[in-house]
Amino acid sequence: MSVKMEYKKQVDAFCDAKHRITAAELLRLAEEKGAEDKTYIEEKGTVIDFTEKRNRRAAWKKVLSAACIAIVFSLVATTTALAATGKLGELFRKIFKDETTADLVEEGYFYEINQTATEGIFRVDLMAVTGDINTPKLVFEVYVDDENLTSCNDRICLSAYTLGEEQYENELDLYTTFDSWGVKDETIDNLYHVSFDGASAWISHGEPVVVSVREIRFEHVAQPYFVNLEYRFALPQGGLHPIIQEYYGGVRLPSGEGDYYLNYAEFGEYDSRCSFMFPYDGISLEGQYATPLGLEALLQMQWDSFETGLTLVVDGVEYGMCSEGKCTIYRDETGEAGPPGWYHGWVMFPAVNATAAEEIYLKQGENRLRIK
Repeated sequence: MSVKMEYKKQVDAFCDAKHRITAAELLRLAEEKGAEDKTYIEEKGTVIDFTEKRNRRAAWKKVLSAACIAIVFSLVATTTALAATGKLGELFRKIFKDETTADLVEEGYFYEINQTATEGIFRVDLMAVTGDINTPKLVFEVYVDDENLTSCNDRICLSAYTLGEEQYENELDLYTTFDSWGVKDETIDNLYHVSFDGASAWISHGEPVVVSVREIRFEHVAQPYFVNLEYRFALPQGGLHPIIQEYYGGVRLPSGEGDYYLNYAEFGEYDSRCSFMFPYDGISLEGQYATPLGLEALLQMQWDSFETGLTLVVDGVEYGMCSEGKCTIYRDETGEAGPPGWYHGWVMFPAVNATAAEEIYLKQGENRLRIK
């Protein structure tokens, strides 16, 4: 099965929990591993020590774009250059209540796009992209030429594709849209602001990207408005804040549900992510399921128990998994991201300062895996 088909299999989980890494990303990490890592694994009772490893950090520089397009619209003739005037950071801080992104914008991690598209009663401006490599955030301004709608709806929702150009033009049926709600401007009654989490697999790595808004919904209107508003851009490297990436290549962490193997960890500004893989030999669960779907459900149930009980311990402070949603495991049939036939899943924790931390553990019951 191709990487793209595996990605499709993960779409539901991505919708629930925002930014999930794809099999393609796993493959990229493995390919970039380069020289053989020198590792040392020491088991003392229930503690597995894995502290001497290759440390890969993205060394991306900041970039600012002063490009700004003057847009004329019959309803409201406002401006653009949000970032250049400091309004983009203010938007995240005051409107979206997002201090993390506001800080990143003020540090210079953003790229202005300033593209506009109109259809019917809607004008939707894609203003900028910001965030970190794992969590790119698209900033939209939505103008609505319908006083009845705007007078009784303070919130609006966009459904959009965020895909690579090739995927959008040739493989659209393999993917789905994602949703994000926005809020009405405090002073302009027909203007809404939307912060939209895009797909990092394409946006963050300099590929030509297509953003296509397909539905617009209002909180007090049952039926969506179907549109086709399209934007194309390629984000220069350095536009997003770097993350810390640590590759482990499969270090065992035993649990009551069996052995799981840590493949890599990523520490970003919004969350911390740990990717695991695990084998299934077809024997240990024999007789506990009747169909292949039953097997998948059983393995998923075991994974759910594993990830729910997993915690990240940073300098003695313990963090449970984030509540955005549980991961759906998938099987890597051809071995594109690990041993053929192994299953993959990942767990997302709150953001931590991995650089400053003295000691980081993953804890599952009485078992601990030291990763720093």
